[in-house]
Parts: sequence; C-alpha cells; structure tokens
Amino acid sequence: MKTMKIWSILLLTIILLPLIVSCGGDSNSDSEPDSGPLVNKPTLSVEKASIIFDSNNSSFDIIVTAENTSWSVDVTKGSDWLSANKNGTNVSISTKENPNTEDREGTVVVTAASDPKLSCSIIVTQKGAKAYISVNETNIAEHSFPGSFDYGKNGADYKQAFKIKSNVQWTLLGMVEWLNVSATSGNGDVELSIYPTSENPRPSPRTAELSLSSNGAESVTIYITQLGGNQNQKLIAKLIEEEGSTIYETVFSYDSQGRVVKAVKTESSATSTNSYGERTYQYGELTIISKEVVEGSYSNGQTFKRSESHSYSLENGIIVKDVEIYSWSYSYNGITGGNNSTTTSSYSYDSNGYLASVSGTKIAWTGGNLTSIGEREFTYTNIPWNKGMFFTFNGTNMDSCLWPSGYWGNTPKYMPSQDTYKKMTYNYEISNGLITKVTITNNNTGDITYISTIVWE
Repeated sequence: MKTMKIWSILLLTIILLPLIVSCGGDSNSDSEPDSGPLVNKPTLSVEKASIIFDSNNSSFDIIVTAENTSWSVDVTKGSDWLSANKNGTNVSISTKENPNTEDREGTVVVTAASDPKLSCSIIVTQKGAKAYISVNETNIAEHSFPGSFDYGKNGADYKQAFKIKSNVQWTLLGMVEWLNVSATSGNGDVELSIYPTSENPRPSPRTAELSLSSNGAESVTIYITQLGGNQNQKLIAKLIEEEGSTIYETVFSYDSQGRVVKAVKTESSATSTNSYGERTYQYGELTIISKEVVEGSYSNGQTFKRSESHSYSLENGIIVKDVEIYSWSYSYNGITGGNNSTTTSSYSYDSNGYLASVSGTKIAWTGGNLTSIGEREFTYTNIPWNKGMFFTFNGTNMDSCLWPSGYWGNTPKYMPSQDTYKKMTYNYEISNGLITKVTITNNNTGDITYISTIVWE
C-alpha cells in the first residue's frame, strides 16, 4: 500500500509538470557535470506561451517567473502592430487595431539577462476585423440629379461625391448607361464620384440602384434618381413663322409637366387673319394621341378640310411607333374630292438613348449631334441646343413639339447650321442664352425662305 501511494504521487507530479511553460536554454549546458548540489542556477518561465486577441486595440499582462536572474522583453515579429513592455514581474502585451479581415501573428520573447540562451517565446495571434463596406458612414445613400441641365452646363457640372470606406475589395453592380461612375471596384477609403452623362430624354424620372458588393461584407446601396427631362426647361409661348407674305402664329399651352397639350395656329396676310388649325395632345402611360384639324378657303372660293391624327406607342417612355391617319377633302363649285391614307413609322434607339433608325432608315450621331438620316447630312454650329426648342429634322416624320420632352430620345448637343441635302443654312439670333429667331436661307439662290421668331415664357 505504501508503495502504491508513492507511485501515485510521482504520477501526479509528471502530469502537472507540463503546465509550467518551459523556456529554452540552460545556463550550465556548457559546464562539466557537477556532482554537488546546483547553487544559484537561473530559471525563467511565463504564465502563457500563447494568447489570442480580438481585432480591437487590446492589452494583456502575462506573469513572468524568474529566479536568480533579471529579464528583458522584445517583439521579434509583428512590431508594426504589436508591443511588449516589462511591468514589474509581468510582461504587458498590447495590440493596435487590425483593420484587415485576415488574422495576423506576432512573437514576444522574454530573455534572461544572465544567460541569453535562456528565453521564453509567447505567440500572439490577433483576429481579423469583421469585413465591412460603408457609404457616407452608413449602408444606404441617395441622390437626385436634374433631368435637364442649365444653359451651358453638362452632366459633369452636377457631379456628386460619395465617401466609401471598406476593408475588403468591392465591386460596383447595377451600372446604367446614363451614369458616369469614377470607379467600379476598390478597397480602403475611396471617393466615388457619380454624374449623369446625358439629360433625361423622358418626362418621367429614371432610377438606378448601385450596389457595392464583396465576399464576406454586407452590401451597401446607392439609390440614384434623375428627374424628368423637362425640369428647369424654358417653354415656348409663341412661334411666329414667316413664309413670303404669309405669317403663321402658333400659341402653345402646357400641362404641369411642361408638355404641350394644345397648339392653336392662325394665318394672316396683308388683308386678313384666319384660324388655321388646332392640334391637341393626350398623354397616357403607353400612348400619346395627337389630333389636328385645319379648315380654310382659297381666293377662288374653294374650301378645304384637313385632319391628321397620330397614335404614338411608348416603350420606357420613348416613342417606338407612330400610326398616322390623314384625311383631306375639298369642295369647289359643287365638286367635292379628297383622299385618305394611313402611314406607320417605327423608331429604334441605341443603348445611350439616341434615335438610331426611322422605319429602317439609319440615323448617325457624332459627338452628340445628329449628323445623317439616310442620305441627308447635317452640320452644326457651336450654339448649345436650347431646352424646350421645337425643331424637326427632314426625314424623321417627328412632331417637333414632342422632342423637347424626350419622347424621341436625346436631342442634339448643338443647333444645326446646314442641311446639305435640302441645301439650307440655319442662322440664329440669341438673347439671354435663348434662341429668339431662326432664319433659313436657300444655299442655291441665297433667298431667305423661312423666318421663325420664338417667344419664350
């Protein structure tokens, strides 16, 4: 029984010994064996051989037990984020915040002063930070751009900056063709600049949902809205057209969205003024209906009536088809006649919102200007296209009153100077940044064929 007790004590001692962190080195390792008792032999041990910190600024004290020697402490790995100092019988270990998502490891070494070979290593592990992305210090941001730009300005003049912070690589998703974004990926602190590349060709707002996504971090979202394209737009109150001795005057009425709802036209000459016709517009979500009726008489007594209606089909707020119904009738000395016709036109657009073809006839754009429609070619001035300007290019069969509201996509950047096919030159008068008169000259004869005076609201 006594023998069993002795063996139990020995076994317990063997189990407990590993709990004491041993340190490398032996101050007498090079000495000859000494048969006498060991006197004043230095010993060194630490409470822990490893420690794990979270990603924040942290500190912890580890007890150092030293006999017959003093000691010092050094950081041998990770000194850019890890520090260690002697604090009485403890070693104080501190970490800086880990901004990265990966764990990192450092080493602290405690060394006996009496024997450099006698040392203890402490392995320090710091956990990586939680992956994150933020925009303007939050996870959602919003911004609205005007649908139409002020005179002389372009989209870059409305640039908006967003402050992005992250500790992971992110990728921008949800890009649209009408936005310019300064970066589509990044990491760390980034200033993300966004602006519209073009005016909104539609009267209704358009939106984009941009998401910054990564592996491991919660996505953040930037919601962008561009208001309807008739915002900040001047409206034409009256148009006076001179063709020879005849003058046509059209007065326009608008709805709350700046769209033409009525155009009343009168005709006058040196001897009389007559009602020439009225055109009305009805706007729906998928269609626009315009109707015009013109009635009049000639000096020989002949009377006539002309009616024209258009049913425009919309996709994403842009006209893709026009069904025109035309009717003309006359009466003279008891004889009546006339004709009727139906014409369908189709319109397609490129990815940037520019008109690309009309019933199969290709349209070309250069530098933001419409330069050709089939065989018809156009050159341009350096006069910016006025917002709300009524203008129709020959060969498109477009209603000039609808283009300012973006129903045929983007308008040109500048005003045209020549129609080389029709051999016409356009000249403009400008007041306070707005075109107030357009004069059209025949290139062959040099004669003025048309003068249009524009009265803005």
